[in-house]
Amino acid sequence: MTIRLRLTLWYTALLDATLILFSVLVYSLLSTNLWTQVRQNVVRQGEDVSALVMGQLLRTQRLIVIRDSGFGFPELDLFTSGAGAQVIDTRGDVYLQSENLGKMKVPNYRSALPNIREGKTHFYYITNNNTPFLVYSTPLVTEQTGVLGAVQIVQPIDSVENTLNQVSRYLILGTALSLVLAAIIGAVLAHRALVPIGAIASTANSITQTRDLARRLQITEQISEVGQLSSTFNDMLDRIQRLFETQERLIADVSHELRTPLTTIQGNIELLQRMTNYPVSHGNFEKPADTQDNTTALLQETLVEVEHEADRMSRMINDLLLLAQADSGALQLQWRRV
Repeated sequence: MTIRLRLTLWYTALLDATLILFSVLVYSLLSTNLWTQVRQNVVRQGEDVSALVMGQLLRTQRLIVIRDSGFGFPELDLFTSGAGAQVIDTRGDVYLQSENLGKMKVPNYRSALPNIREGKTHFYYITNNNTPFLVYSTPLVTEQTGVLGAVQIVQPIDSVENTLNQVSRYLILGTALSLVLAAIIGAVLAHRALVPIGAIASTANSITQTRDLARRLQITEQISEVGQLSSTFNDMLDRIQRLFETQERLIADVSHELRTPLTTIQGNIELLQRMTNYPVSHGNFEKPADTQDNTTALLQETLVEVEHEADRMSRMINDLLLLAQADSGALQLQWRRV
């Protein structure tokens, strides 16, 4: 996997996590706010209707009066939102129902009636003809008879669910489009960030092919990481160039220094061959008897000179080995004041 692809994936994943977290947060806050408003409106409606019903009950203390007296729910603003109301007893029988509920039957779940009998308010959800409703029950309590029943507010919540579903679709679509855009932007940014590194690789490859150690990288931003890398690379090229130049001078100097003793040794060997007028055979000189006394002194002088030049070559080779060890770091140098 290339660095460019990795940077793009990291950038996209980071933005993906941020967008998902943001979408979840927005949806949660919106959902909490909408449901809180719906519940507050339903509670307010329940309190208003309960106050009207209790006005009739305070005289008779019986729910039957509500049904027989022809009492009806007034046209109040609380019904403009489509909410309906009904009055039930503790067994769940309906005594009065608002006109906007029509013939709708509101089921009472197991948790609803026990809460009503205990004088507690209660929320629960139902579905009628594929339409969701929120049902709020507020008990009708008198001091003489206790809990007579409850007023139930039936609030349709399809608009809230539709709003949340639409928002969720927008958030999902927006997140998906943002991810595609983030991937494109990430690829472009990664390409721009890696262009200088590509230039470094290209220059290094060109230097390898042409062996031109005099080339250097162009540093456009000294303070950036890529600028620091380019500066370090140029410093490395400077050192390599100096090492190569030093090596070339060393080879030239060593070649010159070794040529002198080798020439001397070769000349002395030729002189010995002429003196003996016989080629060297198995390392022994074979001389005529009449020339042996005359050449002994010259032979000894020649051998001494050959030995001297051989010692010189040996010292030069030892110095070269010592220099190679010091340059490779294998030789531990101890610096002392002299």
